[in-house]
Amino acid sequence: MELKINRPTKGVELCLDLEKRSQWETLEARRTELAKDPTIDQRLSGGPVTEVAREITQLEKEMAAATVTFTLTALSHREWSRFKTEHPPRKGDKGDEALGFNEETIFDAVIPVSIVSVAGPDGEPVEWAPEKWAPLADEMTTGQYGDFKRAAFGLNLGEAAARLPKSLGASLVMARSDES
Repeated sequence: MELKINRPTKGVELCLDLEKRSQWETLEARRTELAKDPTIDQRLSGGPVTEVAREITQLEKEMAAATVTFTLTALSHREWSRFKTEHPPRKGDKGDEALGFNEETIFDAVIPVSIVSVAGPDGEPVEWAPEKWAPLADEMTTGQYGDFKRAAFGLNLGEAAARLPKSLGASLVMARSDES
């Protein structure tokens, strides 16, 4: 038997049209408001709640159509160690010292080489090269970039990624089904 490791991967969704997000939040707040209004019969279809819900679902479809999914993979321990060496902790930065690397710079280097594929909204592959990362990342919000940082961090340092997962819920279901 040949031993070969398939490192863990994680998908990160990136919506390219977040302008619609504020419209969605406004409509969702309006829907919540209407749902609490005692003067509106919530059982009726076609009323104001239904109309706002229709607008929300349309916006969600538009946002989904503008969303791509990046698949990142964990680096080998040697690759990760090399990046840690190249991005040492900043002197006096307690966070960096606890992590063992410069949190401000390491992910700019790690993320592009961790991306193994990009899929469009339709699931079809999108042509990708690591050099496309920096200009794209420069346009991201802090929240969007944070999604990528958390994925890369979890893949490379998350203990759970290195252990065999065990679903307590699935085990309980199977135990019950075995009893019958």
